[in-house]
Amino acid sequence: MTMTFRTSDRPLEHIPPGEKPRGNLTYLTNAPLPQYPPEVRRQRWAGSGIFVVRFAEDGHATKAVVLRTTGHTVTDDECLRAFSKWRCRPGVYSTILVPTSFNFSS
Repeated sequence: MTMTFRTSDRPLEHIPPGEKPRGNLTYLTNAPLPQYPPEVRRQRWAGSGIFVVRFAEDGHATKAVVLRTTGHTVTDDECLRAFSKWRCRPGVYSTILVPTSFNFSS
């Protein structure tokens, strides 16, 4: 199962075991990716959304909000939980858009 996450200018990908990374994560120092909650796996829900992550000058995420829902509250909540833990190098980002897709490729 591949989940892809994108910022406004660089792809950030969750790479399945055995595959090589293709994205550039140099500015993010901590970027835990959303996980598929068990309920979502059972229901095989899919969807795409867009999230906004705001950063303080020191690089800590200060707020994550839903710009466009994935269509399911549980996946939106999981994205917000993960993105609120993101960190970047100080002064690099103030706000980024993170398009997110939950889908099943296997």
